[in-house]
Amino acid sequence: MVRNEFLKLLTSNGVATLKEVRALTLNKNPDEVTEFEVLGFPNFNDVEFAQNCAEKYGMSFLDLANAKVSNEIIGKLPKKSILKHRSIPIQANQTKVT
Repeated sequence: MVRNEFLKLLTSNGVATLKEVRALTLNKNPDEVTEFEVLGFPNFNDVEFAQNCAEKYGMSFLDLANAKVSNEIIGKLPKKSILKHRSIPIQANQTKVT
């Protein structure tokens, strides 16, 4: 489901025009539209968008394009949890996986 806050982020950062956002949600049940549909926008840059989101929410940004994550670390979390939260564990120590 596309949330209004997400749509505002798209338009305020220049990732998508208001026209593109309207087309995305026009004649659709809001529960059937996903954020993944923005990947088809002609000017969508996922790295730039992630940086903008991190800045807006006061979080640090880490580009994982060239990161090497071992299968051992990925195996520390259940696949269901990784898919549910759309996250990938990248490092682990004795007490936590991040």
